[in-house]
Amino acid sequence: NVAIIEDACQAVGAERSGKKSGAWGDVGTFSLYATKNIMVGEGGMMTTNSEAYARSSRLFRNVGQSDRYVYECLGYHYRMPEMSAALGISQLSKLDGFNTTRRNNAQKLIQGLTGIKGIILPGDSGPDHVYHQFTVRVTAECKHTRDEVVHFMQSKGIQVGIYYPKPLHLYPMFMEMGYKKGDFPVAEQASQEVLSLPVHPLLTSCDIELISNTLRSYIG
Repeated sequence: NVAIIEDACQAVGAERSGKKSGAWGDVGTFSLYATKNIMVGEGGMMTTNSEAYARSSRLFRNVGQSDRYVYECLGYHYRMPEMSAALGISQLSKLDGFNTTRRNNAQKLIQGLTGIKGIILPGDSGPDHVYHQFTVRVTAECKHTRDEVVHFMQSKGIQVGIYYPKPLHLYPMFMEMGYKKGDFPVAEQASQEVLSLPVHPLLTSCDIELISNTLRSYIG
């Protein structure tokens, strides 16, 4: 049997059909990097219902130790500092509120940006999306390129991002395996069009309105 490892790094708190992210596979993984919905600066966490997977993971992150000076296997020093863990735990009780605010911000952005030619907005993913990013596509129908839009928004003090600027098969480790430009044209096109707007829970209604109005003034 092949174990399923679920990459839920950007989806903590998300849900589908009544089932939380991280619960679909044998192991669920979450990132706690500084840009994520819960952040401790660096590190992550995993979830599993398997005692065997939990035990092997604890060994792996603790230089292979099951007890003091008892080394059962090769491992690494992946121990999270207790202060970082405490910071993460303190945010768990706030997570639902953070995610609700993200959803509300996303809906306001959708309302403010609907109808702009050449802009594809996120589809309706239901009430359980957590909008780690709010990603739009700037297509050929737009009168400006994606990179022009990025430059304009940043010139107005609005921090936008590109996640991600290059598809996986065009990175050196995959190109060394024989992949080349043109192998996945849809992914390549998307990488030239995607643009993420701010959606984090510290934004105010005025911030959201400014983002929408600034983008619309340039390409609307």
